[in-house]
Amino acid sequence: TYVGAVAGTDARVGIVAKDDVVIGYSCGGAITLEDLTTWVSGPRNGQSFELVRGAGTISGTISPGGEIDGLLDIDGEEHVFTATLVEPGSVHGLYGAGLDDPSCLTGVVVLPGAGGSSLVQGASTCGALEQPFNQVTPTDVPADDEGFDVVVTGWASDPIRVRPVDVAPRY
Repeated sequence: TYVGAVAGTDARVGIVAKDDVVIGYSCGGAITLEDLTTWVSGPRNGQSFELVRGAGTISGTISPGGEIDGLLDIDGEEHVFTATLVEPGSVHGLYGAGLDDPSCLTGVVVLPGAGGSSLVQGASTCGALEQPFNQVTPTDVPADDEGFDVVVTGWASDPIRVRPVDVAPRY
């Protein structure tokens, strides 16, 4: 699992590469939530991948040093990113809920922050990936890599449990 920031934006990215399958999630922040949030998955070709869904593409190359140099392209707007390999057992990584049924998806990227803290950014959508996204907020600080609860901004619903993404179905 790799996590990182999309250069020049408030978006974050999480990527899981296992065997010949890769899943990628880009989560826009307050400014880019609707423009830079997408889930994609597909095959891995050696150390490279190009994951396409609709008008969104996440592509990159996995380096032997544990980084992905990549490109997020949504509707022809290109943004570069670097994602770093997450330490095993760390709370950092890509978390999700609803991945078996993409009619309601929640994604959360947890990155290392300053002073040993964690930065958490996520979004949720229901109805289809083309529906509006809403930011999510953790109900507590992620303490282990088993998952945690989030609430969706603007929704009157129970908390959603997000768990580490291993390998998701191909959409």
